[in-house]
Amino acid sequence: MRWESLAKIMSNIKEGVNVVIDRYAFSGVAFSAAKEGMTLDWCKKCDVGLPKPDLVLLFDLTPEEVRKRGQWGEERYEKESVQRIVRENYNKLMDSSWKVIDANKTIDDLQEEVKAEVIKTIDIAKDEKLKTLWTE
Repeated sequence: MRWESLAKIMSNIKEGVNVVIDRYAFSGVAFSAAKEGMTLDWCKKCDVGLPKPDLVLLFDLTPEEVRKRGQWGEERYEKESVQRIVRENYNKLMDSSWKVIDANKTIDDLQEEVKAEVIKTIDIAKDEKLKTLWTE
């Protein structure tokens, strides 16, 4: 899906549109590498060269806290053992463009924190060259 959307993503970026994507390449890599025998490096290969986000927001919530919120375990990846590995994989993928957000906050507090991070990033990124994933 990401490569199929590349032309639209690049068109928007060139037009000055801020692109927001839920579960971009990092999600696929983190979940794929959670499977036995799959490495992060191997899982990254299909996304090498895609536009690198200026900001990645990771909403962090422990599996214990997620379970308290209900509907836990309804999807195949919602097993605590898988979620712990995925969480570790996200930690390994992080770089300076990532911001970890404590998802235990209220929706209003989360909205304010996200808004502040996005505004700060837009201000910084407007003068920077677009980078690509896993090529530098």
